[in-house]
Amino acid sequence: MNTFIKKTVKQKILVSLFISYILVLFIPYIVNRISYISVENAMMDEIKNYNAEYIYGRAQTLDAIIANVSDMTDTILLNEDFQKAASLQSPLTAKQRYQLSTNHSYIYGGFDFYVENVFVLLKNSDCYVGQNGAGNLKNFYKGHYSKVFPTYEEWYEFMTRRYYGELLIYPQKSTKGDGRVFYAMSYMDVGDDSKLLANIIVEFRKSFLLFDNNEKNAFFMVDEENSVIVSDQDEGFIQSVNYALKNSDGENIVYMQHDNQNKVLIIQDMMQSDWKYVSCISEDVFLEKIVRMRRNYIYSLLVCILVGGIIIWRSIKKHYTPIRKLTKTLSRNFAFNSELNEYQYLTSVVSDIVNKYQEDSQHQKLERKLARNSFLLAVLKGEESLYDISSRLEYFGINFQNSCFCVMAVKIEDCSRLFFEQDDVSDNEGLAKLIIKNVLDDFFRGKFETAFCENSDELFVVVSLSDTAHIQKLHNVITDAQKIIENLSNVSFFASLSSVYEGIENISVCYREAIELMRYCSIRNVFFLSYDEYIQKNRQENENYIYSVDIEQKLINYLTYGNYEKSSILLQEIINSNLKNTVSASLKVKCLFFDVVATIFKVIRQNEDSLNLIDIEQTDLLDKIDRYESISSIQEEILELFRQICDKSKGNVARTTEKLSEDIIDFVKSNYNNQILNVAFISEKFNVSPNYVSAVFKKEKNIPLLEYINTVRIEHARELLKNTNLKVTDIAAEVGFASHRTFLRVFQSIVGVSPAEYRKNKR
Repeated sequence: MNTFIKKTVKQKILVSLFISYILVLFIPYIVNRISYISVENAMMDEIKNYNAEYIYGRAQTLDAIIANVSDMTDTILLNEDFQKAASLQSPLTAKQRYQLSTNHSYIYGGFDFYVENVFVLLKNSDCYVGQNGAGNLKNFYKGHYSKVFPTYEEWYEFMTRRYYGELLIYPQKSTKGDGRVFYAMSYMDVGDDSKLLANIIVEFRKSFLLFDNNEKNAFFMVDEENSVIVSDQDEGFIQSVNYALKNSDGENIVYMQHDNQNKVLIIQDMMQSDWKYVSCISEDVFLEKIVRMRRNYIYSLLVCILVGGIIIWRSIKKHYTPIRKLTKTLSRNFAFNSELNEYQYLTSVVSDIVNKYQEDSQHQKLERKLARNSFLLAVLKGEESLYDISSRLEYFGINFQNSCFCVMAVKIEDCSRLFFEQDDVSDNEGLAKLIIKNVLDDFFRGKFETAFCENSDELFVVVSLSDTAHIQKLHNVITDAQKIIENLSNVSFFASLSSVYEGIENISVCYREAIELMRYCSIRNVFFLSYDEYIQKNRQENENYIYSVDIEQKLINYLTYGNYEKSSILLQEIINSNLKNTVSASLKVKCLFFDVVATIFKVIRQNEDSLNLIDIEQTDLLDKIDRYESISSIQEEILELFRQICDKSKGNVARTTEKLSEDIIDFVKSNYNNQILNVAFISEKFNVSPNYVSAVFKKEKNIPLLEYINTVRIEHARELLKNTNLKVTDIAAEVGFASHRTFLRVFQSIVGVSPAEYRKNKR
């Protein structure tokens, strides 16, 4: 133990001693710091005086040149020859090219040695006018800018943007500092301000921007993001400057290091742009003058630290002994961790004692809460004996003074947007149940006697009423609470309320009613419903539903010929037409969905060759329908089966078209006497387009569909002409012709003689 005490670091116990140590160091540190700062400021002033005036003058000169270039471009814009050239359109005539090459004096005036290149780019005529005349843009690019811009397209796009008289740099982002500086002004169409006619481009001479008589200085141009854009230094030097500027925090003087040499950067903002002019000099100019004061500063700090250390050591001798004795005493009763110092050990012992007490207390509260919830849930389910129920309820803090009871069931519908956050849904559910419970408890307090319990994702409230007449008041309270919870916390939930029964022995009846009603609320998306209201509406509802043979046949046709879209729409129409009311009996819903599943079985059996891999029994659809879980989930399962059937049906095109043709033949033979029987009627009946049904039938049977219909009708007409004495007009109507003339024309074309002659010849 003693060995451990000698080796431990006593940093946390000696906080008070450390504060006194700081106070001892504080005064001499401040004195030395003030002296050092004054010397450093003097050195900084010397640096500024050495360089600031020169770089400021350079920046002013550059600003003046930029302003002069701006004035010169404005002069060019007003020149009549320039405006005529800008209005030219491609292709140019020989005369226009000659005029461009001779009338270019307007770009000379005012530009001096600081300019590398000046030219006017005429957008609509695809040529330029420069100091030496006019020419083709691509040749101009190859001669001057092919080494700067990677491609002609990139150069042309850069040169033909709209500019409002501004400085440009290319490339904009580079670690080499190889940018070229341009000044650009756009000339727009007077009648259409969005139409660019020409750009005046002035390129500055890089050597002028960076030249200096003092070889010890290096100059850079820096953009608003503190990155070097123009320089004649090597890439490594530029990277060092960029790094220093990025960490400058807006200072005008920045220290940096390159190749083990200390440098100083002096930054000057430019007036004509957001760029900066930067000069770099060696730190050796002033380093020698500051060394002496820095040495004195370090020596004084060392002396103060030494004196403070002596004081701390004497304080440890005096104040640490009681802590060591207490640690020895506690270590006899509590395990000692050799990795901890004495203060950490004492803290851990006290913390363990407090945590143990808190854990025991919380554990007892949790156990009592769980026992209360389990007991109340058992009472609701009828699993608990009602003998001496009042005393046992009182044990758990539940005191019912009234004799009438009902049960409210709550199930969370959506808590994903709880307080506008997209948190883990499982965490949200717990918080949502807590919010619902607290709000309901606040609304019920003083009005009703209540007891809450939870079962999985559901919450139940046993409500004790003094009179059954108070049920409407309870309705209003629940509705108000739902609105408050949804508005404040974005939590929506279903709530059901059982009927009111007298006597605590009927709580299990209330529970069963609330559970049954909750199932209907979640299925029908009704957020609150009482059992009495449900019974009343259920009695008034006509339980017959619509699922006729025609509707079933239409669904069979859609699925057989692979029309998923129309089959899904028809399913939705069936659901909407049968479930119009808010409440609907489970038997009706089950029958409806079982009938739809039976239709699916029919389709699979009729097309077993192509649909043999679809096994509806492998899904849990039938179990879901039987349990009556959710209309939306059952509908999704059915739609998935629709999709599989339609995909399979479409995959077997040849068989489908052959079956379609055979079905059409059977249909025509059965309905030939229907006067509205035509291609459109058949296409609608089989859920295919008229063009498609005509093309398929002709391809499969080598006869147009309309001609086949007429052939069938004429065959029956011939039988009637031979075997009956019906008038020709009656026979025409009997075989499906709406017009007597049409019948005569078709009969003549197919048989070769008129109906009267045919009858005469056959008799």
